[in-house]
Amino acid sequence: MQTEIVVITDNRSNEYLTGEWGLCLLVKYLGKKILVDAGSSDLFLHNMKELGEHIEEVDYAVLSHAHYDHANGFPSFFEHNKKAKLYVNDTVAANCYKKIYFLKKYIGIPRKMLEKYPDRIEKVTGNYKISEGIYLIPHTTCGLSEIGKQEMMYRRTKKGWMPDDFSHEQSLVLDTEKGLLIINSCSHGGVANIINEVREAFPDKKIYGYIGGFHLFNKSNEAIGEVAEMISQTSVDYICTGHCTGGRAYGILKEKLGDKIEQLQVGMRIHLSENYLGNLKDKGEHKMRVAVTYDNGEIFQHFGHTEQFKVYDIENGEIVHEEIVDTNGQEHGALAGFLFGGNVDTLICGGIGSGAQVALKEAGITLYGGVSGNADAAVKALLDGNLNYNPDVQCNHHHHHEDNHHCGGHCGQ
Repeated sequence: MQTEIVVITDNRSNEYLTGEWGLCLLVKYLGKKILVDAGSSDLFLHNMKELGEHIEEVDYAVLSHAHYDHANGFPSFFEHNKKAKLYVNDTVAANCYKKIYFLKKYIGIPRKMLEKYPDRIEKVTGNYKISEGIYLIPHTTCGLSEIGKQEMMYRRTKKGWMPDDFSHEQSLVLDTEKGLLIINSCSHGGVANIINEVREAFPDKKIYGYIGGFHLFNKSNEAIGEVAEMISQTSVDYICTGHCTGGRAYGILKEKLGDKIEQLQVGMRIHLSENYLGNLKDKGEHKMRVAVTYDNGEIFQHFGHTEQFKVYDIENGEIVHEEIVDTNGQEHGALAGFLFGGNVDTLICGGIGSGAQVALKEAGITLYGGVSGNADAAVKALLDGNLNYNPDVQCNHHHHHEDNHHCGGHCGQ
């Protein structure tokens, strides 16, 4: 059971993809694809395409809370995906504001979204099960309106202006093989409160990880230190935070939590699995690992659709181990994370799209593309220093393959 989280949009850009103030994550779990939030614009559509992900394949969508920087992209999502329901807490409404004395700024969801897409939006209450192992957990902590007051966040109601109690905020919780994974994009209700709420919902389960923003960009160093100390006292093994956490806060958290914490960035792929490449043993410190897209002895010509890799461990210029492994139905950019998790250093393949190339580069995997012929012979040629490859390889048919079309050596030629 492999779980992958792809960071589609975040504040932090990378060399190839633009970020924005907001968050959008693509979760892959038990064969399902879940879009968590859609950022503050339609940028997520561009980034998904560049990352080799397909918006029409999303099975479920989740709105973490009713703020613009997580909801503004959803009208575009509905236009490009015709099947997925958007799960929102039943208190979600177009009524969230930043209010400083007499100054009021609307910070909520697109004003007419609930009315325009009623058939696509599912309002849920309480602890809600979307599918096997996929849950939505709302706030059960009392007194959260005090946080709303401190943040100067209010909701416009029939009774007047009320401090936001963040009842519209919910956590996506996945039951992974490593334990529960919490995804909460801003954690307005407080990281400690959210961990406790999930623990109460699943008293017999270990909480493995927490991914999302912590809304610490405007907090004092002392307050940030208290959050770091609290996390260090829990049994949570993995934290990946970004967006509204802020760079200063992340630095303080990193100093306290060390290797337990990572920072979100556009294009990042997070994998939760014990073993990404089947039963492959650890390659060892002094070996190189080469993977080749593989089909019956030959180099398969479309990286994104390969069903197998042949993996070679190299030591002192000699092949010391080789093995064929299945990709378990993963495609395109996700395969870069699959290879990275298996400690692959080098990939030999035929055609490959730009999004997958970006993912490979970020994973530190050297690419030799545009290669055809026998897989074993290609690896031998690589070791001999005379492999014939195309450094400018592309797969121009990446998004529109016909049933009788292959990406062969012509791709990118």
